[in-house]
Amino acid sequence: MKLDFLGTGTAMVRQHRHTAFFIETGSSKMLVDTLGGYDIVQQLRSRGMGIGDLRTLFVSHRHIDHALGFVWLARLIWQAATLDAGLPQDYRLRVLCSPALGNILARGTKSFIPDYYAVAQEYIDFVDLVDGGPITFDADLTLTPIDLQSTKAEQFGFILRAEGRMLAFTGDERVVPERFEKARGCDLLVSQAAGLDADEATFKAHAKHQATVRETAETAAALEAKALTITHTADEGTGRRERFIAEASQHFSGRIEVPEDGETVEV
Repeated sequence: MKLDFLGTGTAMVRQHRHTAFFIETGSSKMLVDTLGGYDIVQQLRSRGMGIGDLRTLFVSHRHIDHALGFVWLARLIWQAATLDAGLPQDYRLRVLCSPALGNILARGTKSFIPDYYAVAQEYIDFVDLVDGGPITFDADLTLTPIDLQSTKAEQFGFILRAEGRMLAFTGDERVVPERFEKARGCDLLVSQAAGLDADEATFKAHAKHQATVRETAETAAALEAKALTITHTADEGTGRRERFIAEASQHFSGRIEVPEDGETVEV
């Protein structure tokens, strides 16, 4: 299992793309969130992928830096179906999201590109996320949605089990460890941190219901995770990776990764 990070930043970053990543397990590939717009198309192409190569999409919540790329994915489906060589005969894009978000994505895309979406929707299946309700697909791969009980916007993380490994993704909220009790001992915790504790006045993690590096590391320790990947970061300063690892390692003894855009993390 490996994670390919398309982007690692928060909504208003200047030097990084928004946070989104592929989870690859054997021949399966799931995209988590969609970046903030047309850059999702650019990132697929930079990896030699067409829309026909994307079969599963998880959208955590409705904020534009996570969901707006869906419009462009629908545009790609229309183009592949009508202008290019066509889509595989069995092609479906499975979109895992809350029922409310599914309605928002469908209505919004239809409003922006009605003619294109009239074609694209025939290839899209929305799969409703239900807190704790496991979704099994691609044989040895099970995803358990976790409702983060966000006070900002309805948001889901998940626990993913595949190839004898367990991965937990906590979205872009400050984690309530009790919500991820079933992820205790996970092989990898993918979580967010806006910046260092000392930089809270600059990056204002708490005002956005997010965490500092210290708090994220303490969560990883509380859940007895084997490794921690920190992403969705507002700090874009020089030496970010080294500074984050130095602070996190004071509170968590497992492996710590702070990827840059385009980097891969092995599970």
